[in-house]
Amino acid sequence: ARGEGGEVTFKARKEPLGHGYKEVLFPLGRDGAPTMRSDALHIWPRGHHMLMALANLDGSFTGTVYLPEEGKDSFDECAQAGELGSKDFFSTHYPDATPLLDDEMLDVLLPAERGGGALGMLGTMRVSTFAPAPRLALIGDAAHAIVPFFGQGCNCCFEDCATLDAAIEAAGGAATDAKLDVAVAAWARERKVNADAIA
Repeated sequence: ARGEGGEVTFKARKEPLGHGYKEVLFPLGRDGAPTMRSDALHIWPRGHHMLMALANLDGSFTGTVYLPEEGKDSFDECAQAGELGSKDFFSTHYPDATPLLDDEMLDVLLPAERGGGALGMLGTMRVSTFAPAPRLALIGDAAHAIVPFFGQGCNCCFEDCATLDAAIEAAGGAATDAKLDVAVAAWARERKVNADAIA
């Protein structure tokens, strides 16, 4: 990170899960209607991997496939098997979901440079401080990235914003740099405890 007057240093620790994710599209049916119930979360658990789908406003679904990065039934294994391997993976492990997917999505497990989707990282990241320099606050994923399964990443970031705003207001606003620095430092000490608890 960079701050006013030079570089800012702080410690960060990433804890990867060894799994990643890619998004897939479940389009509307040929009749223009949703292909699944829109008022439900759809999950296809398969041991160490899974597929899930959430409804979009237009009736389609955004799906996410979660796989190990390496080993059996992994992104690496699908990449080595090529286009046919990606399609075979879906038809073998998710035969009931595969007909609902957009045909182009069946290549999603390939590496991005070979036509697949971008691979998202799953893990946790923690930093040593949320206020590493004067007038600098780390919030959201920059301070405490967490896995999406908790459903709390966005909420946690909003809470960062709300509590930082309240701390600045309680210190008399940002009228002076000194007041702002005191408010940010106090916020960072208190907020880090709560954010680390969810991560």
